[in-house]
Amino acid sequence: MLGGLNLYQYAPNGLTWIDPLGLTADDLITYKPRDSLSAQSGSRSTAINRAWAQEKALLQNGGEGTRAWTAKERALILNTPNSQLATVMSKAGYTGHHINSVKGNGSLGAKWMGDPRNIVFLQNYRHPSGFNEHVHGLRGHRGTT
Repeated sequence: MLGGLNLYQYAPNGLTWIDPLGLTADDLITYKPRDSLSAQSGSRSTAINRAWAQEKALLQNGGEGTRAWTAKERALILNTPNSQLATVMSKAGYTGHHINSVKGNGSLGAKWMGDPRNIVFLQNYRHPSGFNEHVHGLRGHRGTT
């Protein structure tokens, strides 16, 4: 009998479980807010706009981007003016989400509010896949908003 997912087990063994469904966000780069790091000041929307501009620059310089963009999505990012990227990409199914909570980190949250390094792009309710990663994903709100 070969091993595999045990459909009758109440919970996985916490000592040996290795995420067989691949739900862990291992590739996510996070910047833990702390006093020793300098953060760019600004509002929530400033951080998201800066992050989109940086994503576009990354793609323009031959980089892959921070997600696996489709050819159509890459073209949309590259052909949209920076000032319109957040709106256009939101309509295309992506939301800029703060990695480290602005509200949940006290004064450090406010410090990191405008920093684009604190943003990750997640699928929203408009995404063609139908999965709202922003609300229900492990890197988003995890079902709470």
